[in-house]
Amino acid sequence: MNCTATVRHSGAVSIIDLAGRITHAAGSGAIREAIKAELQHDRENILLNLNAVDYIDSSGLGEMAGAFSLRAPRYAVSCSPSRPTASP
Repeated sequence: MNCTATVRHSGAVSIIDLAGRITHAAGSGAIREAIKAELQHDRENILLNLNAVDYIDSSGLGEMAGAFSLRAPRYAVSCSPSRPTASP
């Protein structure tokens, strides 16, 4: 499942709910585009909610880190711990 980004608001905070897989192939810039759209509407308090993200690879982490370059002054990430996976 590709990454989807749904935006909702709580007071002055834009909450971007992410779901699916955030990878080089599946991420397709969904995070960056959602953040850019919020910044264009002068919404600067942004929270990424990763509760529904199934998998994230290094490219996905890079996409999240790259969001800082968009000049989001107040930027946070929220996630809930997933169940542990077995080591190979």
